[in-house]
Amino acid sequence: MMRILLTCLLLLISAHAGAIVTDNTTVPHFDDPAVRARYQALTEQLRCVICLNQTIASSTAPLALDMRIMVAEKIRAGYSDEQIKAILVDRYGTFVLYKPPFSMATWALWLGPVALLACGLLIALVVLRRRRRVSVEPVHLDHERLAQVLAEQDAEEHQQ
Repeated sequence: MMRILLTCLLLLISAHAGAIVTDNTTVPHFDDPAVRARYQALTEQLRCVICLNQTIASSTAPLALDMRIMVAEKIRAGYSDEQIKAILVDRYGTFVLYKPPFSMATWALWLGPVALLACGLLIALVVLRRRRRVSVEPVHLDHERLAQVLAEQDAEEHQQ
């Protein structure tokens, strides 16, 4: 029993020791506030390919740090935002963009939610129409049957 507890403790310690933590505050220095704002805006538009749904600006992954450094170098070299995005898309695919462009590869991403909404509305419409038919017909039949039963009772009472 003691060996199992010791093994579990060692596994927990080794898992913690293997975690990689980078300094997320490592932001390249820009003298011009406009360039710094451009850098921050661009890094907020790019997705870390390791950390799902995190920008490279907020990710602590080593790859995100490398991507931030590369973006800063390209900005200093005079590249436009579109050129920098194109370089990253060539390297990592359109997944690196938070707002990928509409193309044959991303049509399902853009049109999928609309198609699902249309299917849901169609199903809801069909179900509502069926409920109306089902709920109206029995009520109508019940009224007819009730009138018939009451008429029969009246007829029996008058005969007696």
